[in-house]
Amino acid sequence: MKEYKIFKCYSPKLKKFLYDNGLIYDMVCKDIKTDKTCWVYVRCDELNKLLTQWKVTKPTN
Repeated sequence: MKEYKIFKCYSPKLKKFLYDNGLIYDMVCKDIKTDKTCWVYVRCDELNKLLTQWKVTKPTN
């Protein structure tokens, strides 16, 4: 069985940024501890590239 690395996104702004750049989450769920919505992505080169870009350009508000 193949093991996948995942990324959990808790930010609606980051989720929109990823979507606007062509990535769609693989699953949506609620975090049991925080009761916050979480979008789950399978790690890939494109996701890693966009997360690096987000770090540099993310909006502060």
